[in-house]
Amino acid sequence: MKRFIAMSLIPVMALLFTFISCGTKIYHYPDTAPPTEGWVDDNTYRITVEAGPRLTLKNRDDRRKSSKRAAIQNAQYLLHKKFMGAEITYAPSLNSSEQHDFTKISEIIKKGYVLRIIYDYDDNCQIIYEVKAERLKKMVDDYNNGE
Repeated sequence: MKRFIAMSLIPVMALLFTFISCGTKIYHYPDTAPPTEGWVDDNTYRITVEAGPRLTLKNRDDRRKSSKRAAIQNAQYLLHKKFMGAEITYAPSLNSSEQHDFTKISEIIKKGYVLRIIYDYDDNCQIIYEVKAERLKKMVDDYNNGE
C-alpha cells in the first residue's frame, strides 16, 4: 500500500512542478552588459567613476556620503572635460554663442543622476553617472566643432 501511494505521488509531483514552472518568467539578458561609459544613444551619456571618503571621517554613514559626493563631483568634472575640453576652467573667454552652449551643457551635466552606486568595505564609492538631454550628442559635437 505504501508503495502504491509513493508511486502515485511521483506523477502528481511532476504535474505540479510542470504547472509551477510554466508560470515562472525566465528573463534572458544579452551577452554584453549595458554600457557603463560612453554614448548609450544620441541623448544619453554614461560614465563610471570611483572616489574615496575624507580620511578624517570615522562614522560609516558620513564616510559613504563623502565618497558619494566626491564621486558625483568627479563624474561632473570628467564630463565637463570630455564634452568641452580645456575651456572648463575659464568660460568667460568664450564669445556669447559659445558661452550660451557652454552654460547649457554645464546645466545638463549638473542635472545628471546616479544610476548605480556600490560601496566597498573601506566605504569607497563607485557610481555610474548618467546625463540625458534631447540631442545631447549633437550639442556636444556642435560645441566642439565651433558651430
